[in-house]
Amino acid sequence: MAFYQGCTITIEVPEAFDNALLSNALINKLPGIAIEVKRNSQLLRPKIIDAFVPGTHGLVHDEAQKDYGNDEWHSRGTQTLFMIAEDVLEQYKRTHTPQ
Repeated sequence: MAFYQGCTITIEVPEAFDNALLSNALINKLPGIAIEVKRNSQLLRPKIIDAFVPGTHGLVHDEAQKDYGNDEWHSRGTQTLFMIAEDVLEQYKRTHTPQ
């Protein structure tokens, strides 16, 4: 079973964008991830718009204090997943920018 099984990344892409290469890059970096694609005719470049980590996933246990002034903790799993996906997207943009 792939580590990111059950997690979801939502990407928004321009209307005529072929998202196969970007999806493959995300899947290679995040094995098992589900990718939802939304088309937007106003968009010029793809972007990550959402990330979801189920409450039973191992990423949920990556916790940080919500506010340094109190003892409340929250999961950074979704934030971590979003940041990884953003990194993949930035690498994709650098290697697939039209000249």
